[in-house]
Amino acid sequence: MSAHESGIVIDEILGPCGDLEIIVTWLLDTWGREKGATREETRDWCLGVIASQVEAMFAAKVDGVAAGVVSMVECDVDHERGLTPWLATLFVAPEHRGGEVAARLIGTVQGRALVDGYRDLYLYCYEGRLVGYYEAAGWRALRSFERDGRRFCVMAKPLAFEVELGS
Repeated sequence: MSAHESGIVIDEILGPCGDLEIIVTWLLDTWGREKGATREETRDWCLGVIASQVEAMFAAKVDGVAAGVVSMVECDVDHERGLTPWLATLFVAPEHRGGEVAARLIGTVQGRALVDGYRDLYLYCYEGRLVGYYEAAGWRALRSFERDGRRFCVMAKPLAFEVELGS
């Protein structure tokens, strides 16, 4: 699956690729190190998502340069196993923030979840400005929880056929 507009190309990662090490670095630096993950564990996690029959990972490039990543995973919060699928690991390189990359990555996961037959999509984020970002995009807060002294919000978005599936 590929979506292209304004120099942004989003492709599903179907196997090890040239951008995998960049993605591993982004995920490790953003979330992995604080959870005690190693580079190898982060790479193995990515490869597991890529190889899964129900999960997927998508990479964004802008003018041929890696710009972001997002995943659709079966479950992203252990105590929320009844909710599936989840938008996870949304990361946009700093030089591409504030543009269309994040919205296009999110839209790609929404489209994939819809095509796969899901009616809702879930995510969790730190409480604060991200909750407002997602609410403005049609997500609704379901509940909050605390982990390691931080507050998080579980959010849901009903999926509809008007989700852009790319061109």
